[in-house]
Amino acid sequence: MLVGEYTHTIDSKGRIFIPSKLRIDLGESFILCKGIDSCLWIYPKDSWTSFNQKLDSLSEIEARRVRRFFYASATELVPDSQGRIVLTNTYREFARLDDEATLIGNSNRIEVWNPDEWRKEQEAVNNDELVGTLIKMGF
Repeated sequence: MLVGEYTHTIDSKGRIFIPSKLRIDLGESFILCKGIDSCLWIYPKDSWTSFNQKLDSLSEIEARRVRRFFYASATELVPDSQGRIVLTNTYREFARLDDEATLIGNSNRIEVWNPDEWRKEQEAVNNDELVGTLIKMGF
């Protein structure tokens, strides 16, 4: 399970370090794509396959833009010997990444956030909303 929060620098070549705790669960290669909320998503291959199966279960009409969004932006990556991956300009512009990024584990994927945007997302969390969702789930 992908969990935790890590902030790392992005070097001048667009490389960012993926912590070893996350790389273990990601496997030797994984899929990077644009995500929702202006962050990037990194999926282990098996989770990417499950995500694709859900998309493929939708009708062509209702899923056409969703499929285009995710599939057009997806790429398979293999970290270098130091555990880094390259985030192209397209990815960095989409997620508004400059010299740092915050990686968060989100169960079956990693999300890559602009650190300021991640702080805003955390500040927007409403405790009552969380409790309400947990109650609906039977907790």
